[in-house]
Amino acid sequence: MAPAVLADADLAKLFVGPLRGWVHPGFGVMAVGPYDACGLLRERVGQARTGGPSSSILTLRVAERMAGTIGVLSVYGDDWFGNARTAQRRRAQLRKVGIEFVSYLAPGVRVDVGRVLYAACAAWEAPSAASAAQAAGNLRCTSRRRTDRR
Repeated sequence: MAPAVLADADLAKLFVGPLRGWVHPGFGVMAVGPYDACGLLRERVGQARTGGPSSSILTLRVAERMAGTIGVLSVYGDDWFGNARTAQRRRAQLRKVGIEFVSYLAPGVRVDVGRVLYAACAAWEAPSAASAAQAAGNLRCTSRRRTDRR
């Protein structure tokens, strides 16, 4: 691809595509540090779902196990689990109830992941398309999710 063609290419779809499921403000996932993760987990007991549409409500018993995950992540990081796949699964379970654990966030800091990614996605929109969409009140990412999984 020639540099001139690349410079004029719309790369938003390439970069925004993997973020598609997260880009809506108020999605419910909060990035929190070690001190706030357990508090947020306790707030979500009885309210958050533990997975897809047919999943169960987060119980205190399950939250207690997740609090253990937060504890070992705080002290040892992903190395505690022995392999990367297990660490990924444990972090995914936390995300399903709305917690993105970030070990270096200061106490009291909560970041709405959906709102941040929404803003980043909006920045990728073409200026004229973004202005028109904002005027219409429906600014959103226009990427498509890949359906051909290999």
